[in-house]
Amino acid sequence: MGYYTISSTAIQVSHELYALCARQAEERCDFYVTACDLPDNYQTWFAITQLHVWMLMVRLRAEKDSKIYTQELVNRLFEDVEERMRGHGISGRIVVGYIKDLIAQFHGSVVTYDEGMCKDDPVLAAALW
Repeated sequence: MGYYTISSTAIQVSHELYALCARQAEERCDFYVTACDLPDNYQTWFAITQLHVWMLMVRLRAEKDSKIYTQELVNRLFEDVEERMRGHGISGRIVVGYIKDLIAQFHGSVVTYDEGMCKDDPVLAAALW
């Protein structure tokens, strides 16, 4: 039936893994807003969540079939992004435009985080900030 194929397993597991990533911004909101002096808005939520997704992506790189699991994890992120936008009353072409911008931001962040991880602490700190 295909229930235990790699793709099916990756979809199932990615839901659980993404839930852990998404929870970080919500449970520690006071820390990010107060201690880190970040604004309490959608962009901050996205930045923190994508950082946690990236950390998990780095860990997944060491595993067999990591590309499939990573792709499913990113799919969960952008499903949540769209759902949250629609929950705030944004719809239609506006959502599509925002998602395109966030995808570009996500890819740029992944590249800068990876570069910072491969180089040195000041480069990673700059990427994080």
